[in-house]
Amino acid sequence: MREEKSKGKPKLKENDTAIRLFILEFRGKITSINFILFLL
Repeated sequence: MREEKSKGKPKLKENDTAIRLFILEFRGKITSINFILFLL
């Protein structure tokens, strides 16, 4: 349990930017799909 806690905290800080970029890409795909469906 000690290893999980020590590993979890730094990972969240390091992956914070990566997660944000992934969310932005995911939202971009959803908006593009909704726009295409709207045109159809």
